Amino acid sequence: MSNLQFFPGNRHINNGSAHGSGEPPDNGDMELIERVGNLETDMKDVRERLVRIESAMVTKEEIKTMQAESRSSIADLKAEMHKQHIDIQRWMIATVIGLFLGFGGLFLAMSNALKASSTPAASTAPQQSAPIVITLPGQAALQQPTK
Repeated sequence: MSNLQFFPGNRHINNGSAHGSGEPPDNGDMELIERVGNLETDMKDVRERLVRIESAMVTKEEIKTMQAESRSSIADLKAEMHKQHIDIQRWMIATVIGLFLGFGGLFLAMSNALKASSTPAASTAPQQSAPIVITLPGQAALQQPTK
């Protein structure tokens, strides 16, 4: 416990006596110079780390710029989505109209086809038509008796 170091505000007990003066032990100027040199080296390391941390940090202006860019890109995205929504609605309406017309035409074609084929089948009794009489002038003279 002989190499305990005392700093201001700390009280350490060494060999039963309390040292609370806050002064480092007086071991000569060489040890003090060595300690100050170590502190200066450590401070350089701390400054280098602080510079790296500060360079990685984002400033308020950069945050405002990023917010403005994101707002404009969101507005562009909303406009594009609205345009796509309108285009999809138009295609859906056109598809419904086309299907309606197509099925309507199919219905008319099938009803006309069924009407034409159902007419002869509806009259099951054969119709008698008037006999066809063909008179030939040459045969009329043969059948008249001569007087």
